[in-house]
Order: sequence, then C-alpha cells, then structure tokens
Amino acid sequence: MNTSSGNTNSKHNSHGNIVSGTVQAEGVRPVDTIAYLEDKIDRLNEEIGFLKQVVDFQGSKIDKLASIVSQVFEKKSHQHNHQDEVLTTLQGMQDDVVDHDQVNEVQRQVNQLPHNQDIGAGAGPIESNMDPALQQVAVAAAALQQQQQQQQVSQQQQQQQQQQQQQQQQQQQQTQEQPPRKKRKSKKKEARQGAVPKIVVDFLHNPMSVKEIYDEFTKGFKGQIPLNQMDEKYGKQEWRGDSRSKESKRYQRRKKLCDAIDRGTIKYNKTVDEIIAYIEEFRADKSLTWIMNGNLPSDLEA
Repeated sequence: MNTSSGNTNSKHNSHGNIVSGTVQAEGVRPVDTIAYLEDKIDRLNEEIGFLKQVVDFQGSKIDKLASIVSQVFEKKSHQHNHQDEVLTTLQGMQDDVVDHDQVNEVQRQVNQLPHNQDIGAGAGPIESNMDPALQQVAVAAAALQQQQQQQQVSQQQQQQQQQQQQQQQQQQQQTQEQPPRKKRKSKKKEARQGAVPKIVVDFLHNPMSVKEIYDEFTKGFKGQIPLNQMDEKYGKQEWRGDSRSKESKRYQRRKKLCDAIDRGTIKYNKTVDEIIAYIEEFRADKSLTWIMNGNLPSDLEA
C-alpha cells in the first residue's frame, strides 16, 4: 500500500514538474506578455500621433501656400511688389513652425537640402530649411509672376504704339480735310459774292456821257477788245463770272444802254450819234447812272 501511494505521489510530482517545465520553457509569463503588448500599443499610438501631427503640419503649410498663390493672382495689378511678398510670407511661415517639438526629424531632413536655390531673375535666394514642395511652388509662382510682368510691359508698349499710330492717323486726316474745308468756305464766299473772274478787265471809271459808254462797249478801252466781244473770246465765266459779280453787273448795265441805241438806229433809220443825242436830250439834267439803271425812252425799250 505504501508502495502504491508512493508511486502515485511520484507520478503526480513528475506531472507537476512537467507542467512547470512547460511554462518555464515558454519564457514569459502572461502578465509580462500583456505588459509588453500594452507598451507596444502605447509606442504605436505615439508614432501614429506624431505622424498625424506631421500630416496636419504639412497640410497647414500647403493651405497657407495655396492662400498665398491665390493672393498673388488676385493682386496681379501690383506685381512689382508681389515677388518679395511671396518670399517674405513663405519664410515667415517657415520660421513660425521650426520650433515645433514634434517635427525635429522633419527639420533635420530639410536642413540637408542645398543652399541658395534661385527662383528666377531678380529673385533672392530661399533658405535651405524650406520644404521642397514649398520651394517648387514658390519657384513656379515667381516664374509666373515674372512672365505676367513681361506680358504687362509688352501690352503697355503695344498700347502706346497704337495710341501714337492713332494720333498720327488723326493728324493726317485733319491735314487732308483742311483743303476741302477751305474750298467749301471759298464756295460759300463765291456763292455770296458771285464767281471770281479769272481775267481782269478795266472798265471806264466815272464816264461823263452816253457816247463814252457806247465807245467802251463797242470799240474797247485802254487797248482792250470791246466789251461786246469779251464773251465770245474769253467766255462769260472767265472774265465776268456769274450774274452776281461786279463785272457782270457793270457789263449788263452797259449792254442794256447800247442795245437800246442799236434798236433806235434800226427803228428810226438813224445814226448812232443821232440816237445818242436823243437819249442825252431825254435825260436832260439827270445823272448818267440814272440812264444806265434802265431809265430809257419808252420807244427804245425792248
């Protein structure tokens, strides 16, 4: 009996040793495993939080940059000042966040970028601690801004050239229009005064008798051809103009008197001197102008 008990006890003891040995072989107790996993989870949570902060940080920078670029386009009328404003704003935004205690690793990587990257003619260098994405966008914005400035200058030059051409054309048109205006004025003046004759004819001034007027009209005055031959030789418009001119009025008064004398010679079969004497007797003490204005004997009128 004792032997059996002893054997049984020895079996239990050996089984207990086997279980204990199995747990010891696994090397970690359940409590330690839980603690280890919790520590891992905490570290992952920290890393996730850090990455989230980095993403938020980069997103805020992108939002700010987008706002800057939008302002550049909205204020393109002041393009000569925008380039410095973009660089200053970008650098100020970078300075505001460089002390963030969660982006030291990002900052270390950014500081390894090469210095003094040119963003275009006339632009200053951007410090190497700026994010590469920001640098690329800044370069593109500055290049676009410079291109817009050049286009604006070109447009202004074209507008100036067009204005100069328009002024020259207006001056030429005014110069070309001036002669017709003078002609229109001269035509109006001619309409008031009658057409100006092209041939100058001397008339007898202050005639004293009907015979002097008749001789001027039929024989000539101062070596000129007779007045009654002027129309045939020169043409009416060439020497006395139209009926409103002084020359034409003088001619018409003389012609009316001389035609009356010629009618009298035919009607009464008398000489010219006899008809002239008849007219002189008719006017008596009246002026010669009175006779020339059409005051003739009724039997000599047409």
